[in-house]
Amino acid sequence: MKKNLVIILGLRGLTPAALVEKGRNHIEDCTGNADVTLPANFLTDFAAACDALESANMAVSQNGGKTDTLLRNKRRDEVEDFVRQLAGYVEAQCTDDEEKISSTGFEVRKAP
Repeated sequence: MKKNLVIILGLRGLTPAALVEKGRNHIEDCTGNADVTLPANFLTDFAAACDALESANMAVSQNGGKTDTLLRNKRRDEVEDFVRQLAGYVEAQCTDDEEKISSTGFEVRKAP
């Protein structure tokens, strides 16, 4: 019997700093994880996006200018896109196996 699990992205309400931490946790959980196969350079590109967001967030903290804020928001969107892409790969490859999904750092809930 299929459980019909839905991956929880956990992006809502995160500060940019918390999003960087979340991204790095996913990268750590997926590095060497036999339960999910990712495209070449995906984790490297994801890590670079997290680093870029962290730098942009520091620039906003130090300067607080409109240009810095716009750049930070763009970097935030990029990291969120990586999290969504990762969730898609995990969902496709871990097909309703809660343990495998959890091993990548995502939480699940039952589908309505």
